[in-house]
Amino acid sequence: MILVGKVWHAPRAAAAVMVLASAMMTAVPVSLVHAQDLVSEDEAFEAVFNDPGNVLLNFALVAAQIRNGNFKEAAGTLERILILLPEEPRAQMLLATVQLNLGNGPEAERLARKVDANPAASIVQKNEAKALIAQIEDGRKLFDFAGVVAIGGGIVDNPAGGSIGNLAQPMVGGSFGENVSSRATNEEFTSAAVNISLSRNLEAQRPRRVTMSASLYSRDYATYQAGDMKTLSTALSYNQNTAQGRYNASLSASMVNVKDQPYQNNYQATLGYTHIFDSGVTAAISAGASRKVFKTFDSTTNTLKTGNTHTISGSVGKLIGETRFLLDMAVSDVNATVATNAKTTRTVGLSATSLLLPGVSTVRLGASQDSFRGLDKTYTTTPFYKRKDSSTSVRVTYLLGLTSFGQPNGSEPYLNISGTYAKTKSNIVNFSKYSGELGLTVNQPL
Repeated sequence: MILVGKVWHAPRAAAAVMVLASAMMTAVPVSLVHAQDLVSEDEAFEAVFNDPGNVLLNFALVAAQIRNGNFKEAAGTLERILILLPEEPRAQMLLATVQLNLGNGPEAERLARKVDANPAASIVQKNEAKALIAQIEDGRKLFDFAGVVAIGGGIVDNPAGGSIGNLAQPMVGGSFGENVSSRATNEEFTSAAVNISLSRNLEAQRPRRVTMSASLYSRDYATYQAGDMKTLSTALSYNQNTAQGRYNASLSASMVNVKDQPYQNNYQATLGYTHIFDSGVTAAISAGASRKVFKTFDSTTNTLKTGNTHTISGSVGKLIGETRFLLDMAVSDVNATVATNAKTTRTVGLSATSLLLPGVSTVRLGASQDSFRGLDKTYTTTPFYKRKDSSTSVRVTYLLGLTSFGQPNGSEPYLNISGTYAKTKSNIVNFSKYSGELGLTVNQPL
């Protein structure tokens, strides 16, 4: 994850070209997404046309070409620089990265090895070359195995669905026959999770990968036995990179047990695409369909709440300074055999991820609305309402590598601290409620 980058607008193109070229020669990291956008490609091309032997101007043109996604043109400009300066390590490293994005792995590796052996290359440049070589070598592996084991716990404000000060008045006797108090209490819990995945890399110019994964998750509450849950999940996914994006598709299934009794099975299929625009903005869209099959009867209706859900979601992301912002939206439609469970859900959220502190910090503000289609007499009898719930929430997560004491590098154990606070209001009488959770897990990659 790269979280650096600046934008500067110069009033004069010639001055901007020189500033950008100087920066690229000294301190600009190899990045195809966050190249400095100081001048347009046309302005840089005109400057090089008037002075083709000027290396600094050629570097400025490369930056503009990379920013616009014109990798073939950038490769040509870099090759011209290497004719002028055959052992220039920055040009070698940029050309290696461009060739990799063009799907030419062997040439990218050859150039990266030249940088690694180049006595004029700095330690930073050599490390960039080693990282690129390792990335290419990993891509050659037919199979990749990965996994993580996590243990943790925390405290939640009423796992039954309300909170201290909750105005909701749930009925006595739930799905498992337990008595549900109309007032909530704080509840401690412990959790454990294991996730493993096996990926098969497919031979192609662009990276393609098929992944099979399995996970087991459990949560045990101190006294609220109806919340003790175990979930076993499996998934099959396919990913294919393009020049400026990635396609992904997945099939998944999960089995949920509550109090060691079968509770529900979930089946889901999704298809999505993520695109990186020339300005560094990322946009993603996905569509999914799922089926939820309940195995336990609802004590109030004596029927299963089995239903189908169709969802469409999208997100837009942008790096500003050292913080990445992401706006996400989703709409889902649920049909269920219990009329009061049929609903339309709309969600929107804004999150910010930053490396300003050691580790990775993310804050997400969210809002959602559930519009139920059936008349609900669970909480009130006269008049019958078509229930509508509106929620707002804030969630904070913090990841810290326990070896580097910074952003987790993928192989070190890391700490995950998360906290959530939410408020829900409903048009049904006495249903407004608050809820919150604070948790901590220690994760060990396999």
